[in-house]
This record gives sequence, structure tokens and C-alpha cells, in this order.
Amino acid sequence: MAGIFDLYEIVPGILFASIAIVSISLLGKKDDYSIQEQYDEYESALDTMA
Repeated sequence: MAGIFDLYEIVPGILFASIAIVSISLLGKKDDYSIQEQYDEYESALDTMA
């Protein structure tokens, strides 16, 4: 009976690592929007110069 664990050892490793990366990143801290606000300020300042 062939299953996913009968494949090369790296295939299940990549699968489980990908699941761990996605789940940890979804559970992590939300983005800080102050950087986006600073970027928008600089961009609008550059637009007024042009």
C-alpha cells in the first residue's frame, strides 16, 4: 500500500514544514500600519515636488 510516507523522506517534511510556516504566520502579530502611513506621507510629499 503506497502512501505519502512511502515517498522520499523530504516530501512529507516539506509538507509539514509548509503547514507549520503558514499556521505560525497566521497566528502571528498583525501588521503595524505606522510604516504604511509613513510611506504614504513620503509618497504624497514626493508627488507635490513633481
